[in-house]
Amino acid sequence: MALVLKFAAMVSPNRAHDKKLIDGGDFYNMAATNFKAIKMRKVKNLAELVYKGGSKDNHVLLENIRAGRGITF
Repeated sequence: MALVLKFAAMVSPNRAHDKKLIDGGDFYNMAATNFKAIKMRKVKNLAELVYKGGSKDNHVLLENIRAGRGITF
């Protein structure tokens, strides 16, 4: 749930840019630290509630983190 809440903040059109950068760093750190414990199906379902296509975008972010790459949002 926390990952999806950070994802929602990162992509929100109403969130200040500097806050989005903090949210992105938090998202990255939470995912990288806890990747093995992440329930991908739950994250996918919740991310789709953020916006249509959110599950796909969230999955790309998580896969980049898993591979040790940076993220762009």
